[in-house]
Parts: sequence; C-alpha cells; structure tokens
Amino acid sequence: MSIMEMSHCGKEFFSIIQKEESDLRTLLNISDKYTVLFLQGESILVIKALKEPKRERKKMKNIKHNGNISPDVVIEIAKVMQPRSMANDFS
Repeated sequence: MSIMEMSHCGKEFFSIIQKEESDLRTLLNISDKYTVLFLQGESILVIKALKEPKRERKKMKNIKHNGNISPDVVIEIAKVMQPRSMANDFS
C-alpha cells in the first residue's frame, strides 16, 4: 500500500512520518526547537497544467507523465503555492 492510500490518522502512517521527521532532522541537523512540517505540494497543479485525462489510481500504476509546461505556467503555479511557502519573497 502506498502512503497516499493510507489514513493520515492511522498508526502505520504516524510511524512513517515520525521516522521521516527523525531522518530529516539528522540529515539537515535541525534542532528540536524547530517544527518540521510536511505540506502538500504543487504536483496536482502540475498534472492539471499538463491537461492529462483523469485516471483511476488503483487500475493504472507507475504512470509516466509527458508534455510541456511553459515557464509562464510554472510561474503561475509558484504564485499559487507562495502562501504555503516558508520563503520570505518570491524570486
């Protein structure tokens, strides 16, 4: 089962998140006084920009996406995601 198919309230999901947070803290030397956040990314916006048809996740696995996205669309996606970013400015 993929992590995307797990309940975010389940014990298995919680143990994976705890392990990943611990690994990330060790790798990047993040102290305990900082909180680590796992936020949803922009992938759904990129797939939408590719204008691909909807597919059933359970029937079609390991889909390779192909297509082109213009730089203007990438900038628009970045603007949409900016409020979720921890960056001070958009550069």
